[in-house]
Amino acid sequence: MAPIRKSAALTASKVGATRKPRVPRREQSDSWELLHRQRSASSAEDDDDDDEANAMALQLSTPPPEDVSESVELRLVAERVGKEVEVFAETIDKFYDDLAGIASGSDVEDRAERHEAAHELVVRLRELAEEAAAEVGGQASEDSKLLQEARDFTQEAETWELFRLVIELHHNPNAAGLAEQKQDRLAKMGSVHRYTSEHQLFDRFLLEDDLAMQRWKIKSWLENSAAQDGLMENLQKQAGNARSGWMHTREKIKGEKRSRTWPSPDSSPLPQLRSKDGELVATSLDPDAALRQDRSLMSEDAANERAMWQVVWAMLRRGAEWPDICEWCEGRQEGWRAVLLESGLAQPDAPANVAWRKMCTVASSARGIDDHEAAVYALLGGGNVQAVNAVSHGVDDQLFAHFSAALSQQFDHYLQANYPDRVPPAYRKAAVGSAANADQAQNEINDLIYSLRKKQDTKDEAALPLKIVQSYLFANETESFVHTLGSAIVETGMLTGNTGDLAERIKRSQFPEAGVLASPNGLRIAAHVCLVLQVIREDSLDPEDADVEDNIVEAYIQTLRASGKRDLTPLYASRLQIARYTKAQAKVLEDVKKASEMKQLLNLMVPRDMDVMAILEYQLSSLLQKLKGESKETPKFSMLEQSDHETLPGRGIKVNALPTEQSTDEKRLVQSLAWYIQITGHWKETFSALTRAVRTALVHGRFALAHAIFAQYPSGTITERKSNEVLGQTFDFLSEDEAPTDLALRSRYNVMLRQVKVYMQLEQLITALATMSDYRSAEATYLDAKPRPVSVPRPLTQAKDLVNDIMGTLLQVPFLVESANEAEAVDLSVIRQVYLTEAIIAYVIILHSAARVISRGSLLRAMDVPIAVAKEELRLTGPFVDSGRMGELVELLARCAKALVVLQGSSKKKLVGGRDLGNRIGKQVSIWAVGAQRQAIEGREEMV
Repeated sequence: MAPIRKSAALTASKVGATRKPRVPRREQSDSWELLHRQRSASSAEDDDDDDEANAMALQLSTPPPEDVSESVELRLVAERVGKEVEVFAETIDKFYDDLAGIASGSDVEDRAERHEAAHELVVRLRELAEEAAAEVGGQASEDSKLLQEARDFTQEAETWELFRLVIELHHNPNAAGLAEQKQDRLAKMGSVHRYTSEHQLFDRFLLEDDLAMQRWKIKSWLENSAAQDGLMENLQKQAGNARSGWMHTREKIKGEKRSRTWPSPDSSPLPQLRSKDGELVATSLDPDAALRQDRSLMSEDAANERAMWQVVWAMLRRGAEWPDICEWCEGRQEGWRAVLLESGLAQPDAPANVAWRKMCTVASSARGIDDHEAAVYALLGGGNVQAVNAVSHGVDDQLFAHFSAALSQQFDHYLQANYPDRVPPAYRKAAVGSAANADQAQNEINDLIYSLRKKQDTKDEAALPLKIVQSYLFANETESFVHTLGSAIVETGMLTGNTGDLAERIKRSQFPEAGVLASPNGLRIAAHVCLVLQVIREDSLDPEDADVEDNIVEAYIQTLRASGKRDLTPLYASRLQIARYTKAQAKVLEDVKKASEMKQLLNLMVPRDMDVMAILEYQLSSLLQKLKGESKETPKFSMLEQSDHETLPGRGIKVNALPTEQSTDEKRLVQSLAWYIQITGHWKETFSALTRAVRTALVHGRFALAHAIFAQYPSGTITERKSNEVLGQTFDFLSEDEAPTDLALRSRYNVMLRQVKVYMQLEQLITALATMSDYRSAEATYLDAKPRPVSVPRPLTQAKDLVNDIMGTLLQVPFLVESANEAEAVDLSVIRQVYLTEAIIAYVIILHSAARVISRGSLLRAMDVPIAVAKEELRLTGPFVDSGRMGELVELLARCAKALVVLQGSSKKKLVGGRDLGNRIGKQVSIWAVGAQRQAIEGREEMV
């Protein structure tokens, strides 16, 4: 399928929306293929095509890509990305540094400066490609891969030169200045008079007609690019160094002359000389003999003749000057060929050559003439494109034929319109040719490119990545190329994270431009073309168009990411729209593991005015979204199990109760939070992100993730580091004694304390649960030991003391009741219902067990739990009621009371610590009667 242009390419644009015209840029056609159809269709059919295009856009348009392609194919493409990407990055970085010194205004002077800077950048990019081609070519020798790589770099250099021409011809904002320069040059030429040569008129023609100048420069580019293909040397070798003309034919004629009487030239009848193949041989040696007599040369001479014309054609095709052609012909005693070309190539003082060109055109159509000889005449005459196409071997040859003929015909039209006395009367009507009409010229090149993509002998070459780029440059449709390629990226799913066969999807794409994506050089060129257009573009793109253009730069960023060149990504990401660079760079950050590399990337992003916190926020949100899933049910979390062990109150804590396994996405999330630690300052954002990650993990039942976050980022360590960065002093926010005494500093400290409070309390909760699990493991080791040790092991007593310390603090202050926003309040409510209630119940179980294993004094602590739950300011009643676990708590506390009574009656000694039961609140065992209390509580739950 032919390339689709802006209005028909698939985009994220609104269906049916009319694009605003960009002045002075002309309205661009839909596509070469659609354009071809439209000129032969009715207006009604045009409307149908528009509806179909809009429907396609609606069906295929997608939101901005959400993920990076991590497919094997993308990595394979990335592996072929050479060191040139680093050199290009250095060059573009310097370009932006220089651009910073140029005003960003919209006046002509500022735009002209930016245009000049962009022009110099493209020249430098071309030079880099040329240097790479020379370097690789010097190493190539007979290595076919290196030779191909050298050719690829050469073609890239040619592409940059073509883009430079497009910038020079079509994007210069100083139209008034250019017009003034033209007038100055025309004034220096002086007025036209009878002695003014056609050569001088041609120079004037190029200055007066912009279209002619464009065609001439494109034609010159095609000549220069052909000079790099090495074909010329091969043809010259084939032609050899013969210096005796038609040697075999001459010897044949001489032999016949010796054996019989020879008639005068062209007398009738001619002698019947035949070659070995039985063909009649010319009887004269003048250049026109074979054609005039309708005979052939001896086969050896005919082959040599074809080779000679091939070389002459190749030299003209490559823009060789007449002295070079003359020297080559004279060196082989074929000077008549050079004389034949002299009128068109070597007579700058000739007043007119219109008649000569017409004769060349007629000669190119003569019957029996060699194809390459006909092509030479057609090229000199400029009126027989078919003869040139007959010897064309590729896309560029046929483009050359088109531009050469169009320029020649346009010049003849110019002469007839402005200087009719230079055109012989017999040729004045025939000299009209193609009028210098820009729209017609655009249609002609569009049709030609369309046909080249369809023709059997050129369609494969026309589909090559750089040929695709060049085709758009020939047609001055750079913006359409960017839009079409950006749309192809959407269609192939290159940025969606699809790990399918990218190469196959590119092959199946409705966009031929998708082939550029499979070439690292092609994608690199396209990305840098976008960057240049951003600088020289007169009007800002519509949001939809800008988003499609960003697809190309983002695709290049992901190629750099896949190749491990992450340090280059901020340079390119900073050129995207904020929403796009936020997403693109966030994906790059996921790959970074080392703190040193994090610092390096931060140091590259901050100076480019990138919103680093927005990038980190998007990265965190993306990773959290993957973990959330679709379920909105209350998370299921339990450390407990039924048990009839003598030390337990009917329930116990499971050994290894807490999950420890983390998924890959969970590990990525933990790693991503390190960015907040590495960036200097940003206290609020850091603890907001850490808190959000933990509460999201807990609300979705991912306890192992929450535990891993605190293990990696303990509040004490982070607060000390960040407080020093923000306040200039190190503070331990876990201790009130550390609060600053300075009033101004104290005010900021209090704000920071509120911002970190939830994170510290969540850490306390997770630590409490983890500590109780550790206690249970130590207890199981002790109880299951055979034989059981006489004394309680120290690790067990230490674990129990740690549980007491943490839970004692937890039950003394309002816990997880303050929130920064409504979303956090909802999450904390769930966490209190699920995890806080579990922690308190598990604590009661541990106290009951510890009373029999370690010390009966643990039951005294159990008597403090209901007091804490009952305190209104601690707001602990609500979570138990809302979760339906109040009855479970009361029953366990009743069992503790019963155990307390039993232990009290079995010993008159004071409990461990020297404290008597009479000194503790709750000493009256009757208040722990289960029946009445539980009925009252269950009634309250029903009311709630």
